[in-house]
Amino acid sequence: MRKIYGLLFLLALSASCGRNRTTEPLPGEQPDSDSVRTDTLADTLALEEPEPPLAADGLFDDFVFNFMRNHRFQRERVRFPLIVRENGTERLLPREEWKHDRLYAKAEVYTMLFDDVKSMGNSRDTTVKCVMVEMLDFRQKSVKQYIFNKERGAWLLTGLDIHPLAQDVNSDFYTFYLRFAGDAAYRRSHVASPFALTITDPDSFEPMKGDANAAQWDDYAPELPRDLVANVNYGQTYAPTGRRVLLVSSVDGAMTSSITFRKRGKNWFAVKLEND
Repeated sequence: MRKIYGLLFLLALSASCGRNRTTEPLPGEQPDSDSVRTDTLADTLALEEPEPPLAADGLFDDFVFNFMRNHRFQRERVRFPLIVRENGTERLLPREEWKHDRLYAKAEVYTMLFDDVKSMGNSRDTTVKCVMVEMLDFRQKSVKQYIFNKERGAWLLTGLDIHPLAQDVNSDFYTFYLRFAGDAAYRRSHVASPFALTITDPDSFEPMKGDANAAQWDDYAPELPRDLVANVNYGQTYAPTGRRVLLVSSVDGAMTSSITFRKRGKNWFAVKLEND
């Protein structure tokens, strides 16, 4: 039943990414008169914010950085009325009800989850036209998905989808991840010994590869986000391969780590760690 739901989920995501509505003008076009409202305090403050660079619509990472931090830019890049699906019920959110959403701007790190290393290059691909940002709330056991589409060269938020974490295609892995990130004893028992390790030589800045035992994991691994986790999906799908690659990046771009997990029987294990 889970495989069937996962397939339906991916089909729904493809449909969301491909949906094209024209009720709102794209950036630079004149809005309808009834869409203009009195500025809020946030809008007023946004007038003092610097304009995003022209390159903001190149890579999605550059766009979302400005989208999260610039109030005025964000309002320009939400297609109103915004389609909001919550637990299977759909509604339209009008412009006047929108409140600035910082997504993961306040977080120290965000993640990207892949089912193989080949799809990891999608984050640097300027031809990608649909990206989904997932905010995983482990406290509420819910997922809030922001669906972005690139149309006529501009990124737009075109939909929100909110549903229980148990219905997510990666719910099995996320259930494991939550305990792995928060329970030190459980983490050590779910790290392969030895595990493959790649770190950067501090003198030559060249990669150094080797093996380490499970007891050394916390000496090299990054601290994993808990409670509220941001995951960015650049269009990758998740096949039931028993492998997941978790990319952990600092919001400021100073740190990136890649952790490969393998499922053995009913249990997941960390088998490889790479630090840049």
